[in-house]
Amino acid sequence: MSLLLPISEELINELEAVRKSYSNLAYSWSSLTLEKGKVVNDIARIFNKHWSRFIGPFLAGKPWRNSWNFLQDIIGDEAKGKSRAIPQWLRGEMSTKEFIEHVKSVIERILKINK
Repeated sequence: MSLLLPISEELINELEAVRKSYSNLAYSWSSLTLEKGKVVNDIARIFNKHWSRFIGPFLAGKPWRNSWNFLQDIIGDEAKGKSRAIPQWLRGEMSTKEFIEHVKSVIERILKINK
């Protein structure tokens, strides 16, 4: 079974709306706490909405209870530090499509390693 995560216009548009909503936080990213958690949850929620049915079958027997927890962990890791993908994406240093491709590659790498 292979993991094929689709990148739809709807996914791009929903993430782009999040980016626009939070772009003002990009330059103070390292000092944020509560706001960072909200951004992580909003992004994970969108990926979960679009990809949970594709990811779910690969999580059996893994430490994550479900796709939401798995995606929240990945997005949370990507939010740490200034040079991680989320702050870069919020600052416009990475397009939304590039951000999605990055998250997709992280998911595929982790699920391949943990198979």
